[in-house]
Amino acid sequence: MKNKLKIILLICSCSFLQGSCQQKNTAQMNKFEWLPTETAPKNYPVYLYKAYFTAEDNSYIRIPDKRTVYYGWGEIGSIHISGDDYKAVPKKMNLIWLAYTENKYYKAEVELPYKKIDSLFQLELKDPKTKNIQHFDYISVGIAPGGMITLWMIGTAYQIEIGTYYGTKTEVDFKEMIPTTNLSEKEFINSTLKDEVSDTVLKEIKTGNIPFDRWKNYGKKYNWKIVLSHKEEFVPGQAKITMVNGEQDVQYFDNDIKPILESWALPSSTRIQWQDKNGNLFAAKLLFDEQETTKAFKTLLTENNKEVVLKAHIGTFNDTIKTTLSNNGNEIELTKTQIKVYSKTD
Repeated sequence: MKNKLKIILLICSCSFLQGSCQQKNTAQMNKFEWLPTETAPKNYPVYLYKAYFTAEDNSYIRIPDKRTVYYGWGEIGSIHISGDDYKAVPKKMNLIWLAYTENKYYKAEVELPYKKIDSLFQLELKDPKTKNIQHFDYISVGIAPGGMITLWMIGTAYQIEIGTYYGTKTEVDFKEMIPTTNLSEKEFINSTLKDEVSDTVLKEIKTGNIPFDRWKNYGKKYNWKIVLSHKEEFVPGQAKITMVNGEQDVQYFDNDIKPILESWALPSSTRIQWQDKNGNLFAAKLLFDEQETTKAFKTLLTENNKEVVLKAHIGTFNDTIKTTLSNNGNEIELTKTQIKVYSKTD
């Protein structure tokens, strides 16, 4: 039911935001068409009790709260289509939440990089599918174990981290937080963990094994790029890269358009496109194994070898792909990469 509700909300928001986000200047204050959303890593849910932004004009912009959040790191969560279409740039964020896996409450009052957010809203982005100009549509609030908070700005094909912050432990009256439940605090937490956490992760949590540094480490950036190769003549198109830290960028192989990020975190997945010698269009989705990719990067990146190339080797008939990571003649095949190839008829 929760997933169905999320899908419905997302459909509504997509319809609502079909047009590109335009800037609106009101009394010397920039306003933009955007929506707040929230998320948390899968298997590490939180109950977001109170959440809102405060804008430059002292208006309050509510972040969807009063709910359990678990959608996945960097994902779009719930959407509230309410209030003015054009909203001021947020300058402050206030949150109170329950971390189920830690059985702890956190609060945060964060000053946001207002000028950075304002400039990103004004940035023109090229939609890799339609080639139309798009803008950032969402500000997503991600909450990870240990009181960690990461904010992203999200557009059609791009996602940029605004910053990472930390809340502090606090106390909350459970019955005040969820007055409608007949369960005790302990029963409520255990019930949610059973529903939203896999058995494997739940066993680790019960032994006190929570990877607090995982999401912090995701933010480490590297100097790398994607290259396509083919057994035959072909025209490489583009690669949309999703990274472990939740960011997304697009690499165009014709070099006319540069990526918006100067460096990237480790790749989580990528969607590549190309055209074969007969003019047929193809695409492929590559899903990387996190442990394998992390080990390969650490092996190749030394003080003397600071740049690596992630190469997708496309087979003669466009139906197979091998992925490797290499630099200075050293190469590691990423054998655990999950690959699915699509033709223009798919």
